[in-house]
Amino acid sequence: MRKTIVLVTHDLDEAVRLGDRIAVLSQGGKLEQYDSPADLLGRPASPFVREFVGADRGIRRLAVTPVAPGMLEPLTGDDAGHPAVAMGTSLYDALATMLVTNSDYLRITDGDEPVGLLTRHRLLSIDYPAEQ
Repeated sequence: MRKTIVLVTHDLDEAVRLGDRIAVLSQGGKLEQYDSPADLLGRPASPFVREFVGADRGIRRLAVTPVAPGMLEPLTGDDAGHPAVAMGTSLYDALATMLVTNSDYLRITDGDEPVGLLTRHRLLSIDYPAEQ
């Protein structure tokens, strides 16, 4: 059974956490942008949306972007002692793990199997689509 639930909030963090799609309305109910959380944060459609999502939208976007296979580098064989996180972990949590453990890379696992490495350099240079 497919259902649509509409949640009205003025809290962007709540909308990003809970919504699959977010509509940003300006004064008078004008629809400024309707998009996924990642696209809303990465490509604000107007100056109003850009101001609404704030200057820290890049950090917020890390929280809604999962570690994905295309981001990984091959395993090296000497990485067994380094911290690991699961495929699909948010980039925000991956970066936090790197900072807390003072590690330049993480082993990424699928179940119990290591599948690749996510380096700090790669995480910080992920090529998001350009803003409009």
